Formats: sequence, structure tokens, C-alpha cells
Amino acid sequence: PYTTLFRSKKLEHLFFTLVGCIVLLVIGGFIKEGTGLVFLLIIGTLGGLVIVILQIKDLIVEFAGYAEDDKRRKNLFIAIANGDVATAKTLLTDTTIKFKEYGTGRSLLTIAVQNGNKEMVSLLIEKGSNVNDFYDHRPLLDLSEDNEIKELLRSHGAKTKDELDAEAEEAYNTGSAYFHGEGVAQDYEKAVEFLEKAANLENMYAQCDLAICYLYGLGVEQNKYIGYSLSKKSAEQGYANGQYVLGCCYNNGDGIKQDFREAASWYRLAAEQGFAPAQYALGDLYYWGRGFGGSMDYQSAGEWWEKAANQGYEEALSKLRELCETGLYRVKKIQNEDMARALGIL
Repeated sequence: PYTTLFRSKKLEHLFFTLVGCIVLLVIGGFIKEGTGLVFLLIIGTLGGLVIVILQIKDLIVEFAGYAEDDKRRKNLFIAIANGDVATAKTLLTDTTIKFKEYGTGRSLLTIAVQNGNKEMVSLLIEKGSNVNDFYDHRPLLDLSEDNEIKELLRSHGAKTKDELDAEAEEAYNTGSAYFHGEGVAQDYEKAVEFLEKAANLENMYAQCDLAICYLYGLGVEQNKYIGYSLSKKSAEQGYANGQYVLGCCYNNGDGIKQDFREAASWYRLAAEQGFAPAQYALGDLYYWGRGFGGSMDYQSAGEWWEKAANQGYEEALSKLRELCETGLYRVKKIQNEDMARALGIL
């Protein structure tokens, strides 16, 4: 919860107000005493300082609220883990229903289902918990071994993984059609609508496409952190394109601190699956020595560019030609001979 506070516009406003006060003081230092302008600068500075004090007061109050809410969430988790229905009823609020257990990503309802506590499951469903939540890529209906709880979940719309996968695939196909303009007019807003649905059902293809929408502001307000997070979910499921997009996030510092070593790691996972853009990107990191201790490795760069070139990736062919012309690399075998000739490699 504190992340929201530290990203708050209030901190930004406080910073600029302080900067304004400092600027006024600096300007005042260059103006002769006795002029009316000095008086105005003093009044402006004092007014700015009053605003700063009020902003700090608001931040303290907000921080205390986050701390109290965090404490309530932790107590709620303990109550549900211990099967204390009475305490859970007291603590449950709209702001805590989506609380996840620290370090595991388990929802409150997941904990109750795993504990086989039907009364607690019923309470959490009543309070609005998602009956189709996932834990470790398994929906709650598949997670439960209690037939009564399964029946309760079913009665509120819970589905098996196979059912949810089919639903996610249908949503993804529709979203992808709008995203690429295949069979329908391209419409990023409609694409996001369907991709969101599929991504929430852990469809790795939808998570990747939706990540791109957030990274570039396509059909949705640009938010690079959400784009990074979605690409990570896709990448962790083994999708090559998702691994490539995550590598790009680390490479460019989009939504996460720039880290060439991490970028190389994710590019490699995608490149080893034969994904040409990742092979090209990994070769580029080797060429510049990024993520490898600053040492340029033209041989490795050429090898990865050659793999991408053999799939007809034009950027890789162009880079490969430049590398060969300088004598830093010798092509082993270009399978796409027409493109290789056009670029002067053969």
C-alpha cells in the first residue's frame, strides 16, 4: 500500500513548492533592500512555506492511514488463516477483499478454500471475492478437494481450468483481431477490453499483447509499470514474445530500472526458442558489451544475428553484413540466400 503513497502527486507538488520557495529566496538575494519587490518575494516565500507545511501534514495523515489499513489487512489474513470467522467479519471491508498474502500471491478466498473452511468461503464470496481467482496457475475449483466447497463455488459461477482456458482463448482471439485489424477494423480500445479479460484468466498471449498496449499507450492510458508487470507474467509462463518484451523493458528501463544483465537473460530465453527479434536483440547486447561486463563480443553477436538472419530478419542481416565487412565475423551458413545476396553477404 505504501507504493501508492510514494507515487502520489502530493509528493510531486511538495517538491515543486519547495523548489519555488528556494527560487524566490535566491532571487531575493540579488535584489537590493528597500525595494517593494523584496517585500513581495518575502510574502511569496512565506506563503509557499505555509503550503509546504500543510502538504507535509496531509502526507503524514495519509501515511498513518496506509499504516492502519496495512495492519488491518495483516490481521484479516491471520483471522482467515486461523478460521476465525467472527474476527474476519469485523475486519472485512471493500478495501481489504483483494488483499494477497505477502510473498505468495494467495488471495483471501484461496486461503479459505485451501483450509477447507466452508463458512469462511461463503463469507468471502458474499463480500465479493473472485471465485475464479488463480493460485499457482490453478483456479479455485481445481484447487479444492472438498465437494461441498466445490458445489458452493460452482453455484457462484466458478469454473475449471479447462473452462477458463477456453473462455480466455476466445477473448484473446477477439482482442487480437482488434489489435492487429484482422477481419475487423483495427480498434485498440476494443482490443484492450478483450485482452484484459483474457489476461486476467492468465492467458500468456493476452498478457503480452496487453503489455504492449500499456507500454505504448494503445487504447489505454500509457503506464509502463503495468506494461512491465504484464510482460513479466507472460514471460514467466514461457512465452517467447513475452520474454522478449520483458527483456526490452529491462533494456530500455520501461517500468523498471534499466538492467542490461536482466535484459540479456530474458532475451536469451526467447532467443533459445528461436524467436528472431530476441536473437537480434541479444546479438546487439553482445556487440555493445551491455550486460556482459562491458566486454564487446563480436563473435557471439554475429552468431545470434546469423540465427535471426536465417529466419529472414532484415535488421539482423543488415548488422551481419556490417560486421562481416569489417572482418570481425565470418558467416557460417546463411540459409536465406536471396536475402543474403541482396545485402551483399554472398
